Amino acid sequence: MISEKTHWIWLNNKPPKHLVVAARGSFTHTAGNVSLTIGADNRYQLYVNGAFVGHGPVRSFASNTRLDTYDITPYVRRGKNVVAVQVISHGCSTFQSVMQRGGLIAEVKSKDKVICRTGDKSWKMAVNPAYGTNVPRISCQQGWTEVFDARKDLVNWMNPEYNDSKWEKPDIVKDAPWTTLSERDIPFLTYKPEYPLRVRSLRSVRPPKHAMGFDMQPYFLPGDTMDNPYVHDGIIALGFECSRNMVVKIAPIHYGYPAIKIDNEPADFDTLRKGIKLSAGKHIAAFNCYKARPEDNSGKWHENGFNVMLDYDKGSLKFANPVDGSDMPFAVAAPYHSEEIPADSTWAVTFDDKEFFEDWADVSAEGIKANSRFKAVEYKDFYPENVYTDSTEAEELVLEAKTADIESLCTASEDVALIYPSKHDTEVTLDFGQIRSGFLEFDICAPEGVVFDFYAYEFISGDTIRNSFAANDTFRYTTRKGWQRHRSPIRRGMRYGVLTFRFPKGAKDPVKVKMFRVNESLFPYTQKGKFLCSDYVLNEIHRMSLNTIRLCSEDTYVDCPTYEQTFWVGDSDTESLFTYYAFGEYRLSRRCFRLAAESLKRSPMVESQVPSGWVNIIPAWSLMWSIGCYEYYLYTGDKDFLEEIYPAVKLQCDNIDKLYINKDGLFDIAAWNLFDWAPMDTPDSGVVTHQNMLLIMALRKAAECARFLGKDDDGAELDKRAEELKKAVNKHLKNNRRKVYIDSIHSDGVRSKVVSRQVQTLAYLSDVIRPSEKSVFERYIENREKGFVDICTPFAMTFVIQALLMAGKPEAAVKITRESWKIMTDMDTSTCWELLMNSNITNIESRSFCHAWSATPAYSLPAAVFGIVPIEPGFAKFEVKPCLETLDWAKGIVPTPHGEIVINAKKEDDKLCVELTVPKDTCAVIEGSELYEGVYDITLE
Repeated sequence: MISEKTHWIWLNNKPPKHLVVAARGSFTHTAGNVSLTIGADNRYQLYVNGAFVGHGPVRSFASNTRLDTYDITPYVRRGKNVVAVQVISHGCSTFQSVMQRGGLIAEVKSKDKVICRTGDKSWKMAVNPAYGTNVPRISCQQGWTEVFDARKDLVNWMNPEYNDSKWEKPDIVKDAPWTTLSERDIPFLTYKPEYPLRVRSLRSVRPPKHAMGFDMQPYFLPGDTMDNPYVHDGIIALGFECSRNMVVKIAPIHYGYPAIKIDNEPADFDTLRKGIKLSAGKHIAAFNCYKARPEDNSGKWHENGFNVMLDYDKGSLKFANPVDGSDMPFAVAAPYHSEEIPADSTWAVTFDDKEFFEDWADVSAEGIKANSRFKAVEYKDFYPENVYTDSTEAEELVLEAKTADIESLCTASEDVALIYPSKHDTEVTLDFGQIRSGFLEFDICAPEGVVFDFYAYEFISGDTIRNSFAANDTFRYTTRKGWQRHRSPIRRGMRYGVLTFRFPKGAKDPVKVKMFRVNESLFPYTQKGKFLCSDYVLNEIHRMSLNTIRLCSEDTYVDCPTYEQTFWVGDSDTESLFTYYAFGEYRLSRRCFRLAAESLKRSPMVESQVPSGWVNIIPAWSLMWSIGCYEYYLYTGDKDFLEEIYPAVKLQCDNIDKLYINKDGLFDIAAWNLFDWAPMDTPDSGVVTHQNMLLIMALRKAAECARFLGKDDDGAELDKRAEELKKAVNKHLKNNRRKVYIDSIHSDGVRSKVVSRQVQTLAYLSDVIRPSEKSVFERYIENREKGFVDICTPFAMTFVIQALLMAGKPEAAVKITRESWKIMTDMDTSTCWELLMNSNITNIESRSFCHAWSATPAYSLPAAVFGIVPIEPGFAKFEVKPCLETLDWAKGIVPTPHGEIVINAKKEDDKLCVELTVPKDTCAVIEGSELYEGVYDITLE
């Protein structure tokens, strides 16, 4: 794929944290086609002779790094050519990547001859000084925010004419961690420009006087480069001096803290946010970061940064470090104690640190100076600005914003929007009409030094903005003089974009914005599936579900485009099923199942999200991966995949049997035992019922996979384990008197008193119940039983719908689909929410308003209304069992590897008339009759 003489290159002796590097290589071309193969850690943007070609790579473990190959012939000319690559190296782990050193590898070929390669003398590199490094993380799941100063940019560095004589010759990376290089295993993503739909609001604003923070990881978790959760304790001290008696507002942003003190006196959070009277002179605000007990905000700690706002109307503040008096505001005493929460242990780690509480008792100026544990935060970890805070905490002013032709921001035309200088900032809120996922791009003409901020969020309820809590989905751009174009390298998800223009003092010329858009970058689906019926609500729900799948399909399935962009393995099992029906697309699912299997190299069970710096297991997700591998084969008939993946499926089953089956024969693991966000009783250690039921299902599906491959002995052994586990579940986890299964048995042996709809649903799906009790459990599944914990997420509702279909109740599945998703279509959204809003779960609001685990109707509607499901792998034989019930008609297409199953069903008097197209090499089973290739008109009673 790539030659042995082509090497990984990078700049040595550079700080690893948040490095943006420009690289250039040149070659001479005469004639013929030209290809370029490229890889990078973490992200790249590729240009040839100044023209943008693409971005990548797909996420992967370093042990199996994927490379991209482009046909660059259209961009190449006779004579000298330049390949230019911008590489972002996070210098930290995220939920998409495990920290490695930065690296780039590239090779250009013409007529199968290498004419340019990294490692040859033509390549040079330079750190792009326009990108700020003193910036916060977007979130613990993602990398760093983008702060770009165009005055420092390497202008036109992608073009052949650029003079790179002062750039460095890169080093060849020795002992490169990217040990195996493989071809990209999915198509390239789309790159489609999407413009705002409208200007939602225009106003003059004033940001808070100070919005700043620092990277906590070097102080609270020194030396750690992963993204695993910790519990810890520590103290943050902020020193400042008031120029006069004044009222100062002080508020931590994103996260709260157990306690705050001002000048060693306890302070109320609400009072501080509204404003506290302070005298002229020096003061210290101290923040208690004790995270070791439930009453003190205990639990997983994924916070990467401390963010704080200070605001006031009169006077001024001067910052002075409590330790050394420098103008770096923060000092930290940490960690007194820190303890990682490993993947195979409990989440709740408790400790009581005497030294911490002794020090917290005296956080006066004298106490801090006398305490050797306090250290000043270094400048490299400090960030003096925070666009999220400046945007979300901005004060609206009773002034008219000075603009002209502002609606031109929403058009792809030659017109320009004008934003005029003002003593105050001008804020424009754009509505893209629906959530978008991609890369910002804009053309502007500006005077030098205009600060152009962008902040994105997903949802507005009435007049209330749902800010992107714990996600700095922001961008800051400082202009150079004249026309300039910027193409952001960072993916963002948004519906609403807040643009704020902050002019420098004395500016006279306006900012002209010719183009502002999102280049939407998604998996290139073609819509092969179709569902239409006489109920317009169901049609809208189906359309919304397909749109959600699209927006959450990148180089893997991702949970959501805004907050995380993380490949959660359990989500991808259901999302794959949705995709089979909606798009007839299998490549992305295959990639996800393979990538998840690679995590078995470092964990005994498939990890919850990969590749990731958080080494975590959610057993339900691991087991759903195994079930999903079977379903992939059932829907595709791809035996090559089954042969490839089966050893990993079997390995996980064997690891569970060896490591996690207790003396009672039950699956017993200390891990994150999640299934739904509802208040189920699923402790982090002990026997969790839903996991035992999922394990039964996973073992049975693994047994079927074994038999498909002719491994009958494996199949018999796996079935035997499933049967033994079924007996243990009924013996230990069932309340026979009530005919229900309890949620769990705690590690101390205490039996849970909680009964949930989720567990009863999985009991039905895993077939652990007695045949005589099926009607009882069908009632539990279909209804909201009093005293049962109810479903909270559309994800968990997927299993309810599957159980109803198994029970032969498609009309109930359609009814629940309509009831559960209709509120989303009624709320001016075009995507599915992370949480259900019509459950009996209170005080829970959806965080993400575009979440692929919620796109269930893409599957449930065609599966329930048409009753089309595979009987044999690849739809070689499939069932058709239409059920219109409350509908007058329904028509659609279910794609298969053999072609389209086309169905048109309508009621006529007391008959159901069905027109059915059966693809070549398949057999449809309808009311016991077998129908082969052809078009059929069928009348059913």
